[in-house]
Amino acid sequence: MDIAKESSLTPLGSMPFKTGDATFEKRFTAWQTGVPVRSGWLAAATRAAVTAFFDTTPLSGSLWVRERLLQYVTVAPKGMDASALDQGPHAQAAVALAFERTAG
Repeated sequence: MDIAKESSLTPLGSMPFKTGDATFEKRFTAWQTGVPVRSGWLAAATRAAVTAFFDTTPLSGSLWVRERLLQYVTVAPKGMDASALDQGPHAQAAVALAFERTAG
C-alpha cells in the first residue's frame, strides 16, 4: 500500500484502493502496489491515524507499507530544525499501531 496526499503521482503498476470514506479520499489517495489487502484493512481508526500523521508532520511525502514494514518517504527541506522533524516518528508510531490493530 501507498498512501499520499491527493495531489501525489500514482505509483507505477499500482491499483487505486477505495475506502468508502469520501472525506478521507478527498484528502488522500491509497494504492495497492502488491499483494491485495483484506477488506476493512484501512478501517476508520486507521484512517484517523493516517490523517493525524499527515496533519502533524511538517514534511510532504508518502506512507508505504511494503513487505510488512511501514515507511515514510520524504525529503526534509534544507534548514529544517530537529524539533520539527522529531514530530514525524511519534505520529508514524501511532499509524503503525493502527495498522497492526486492523491487520489482526
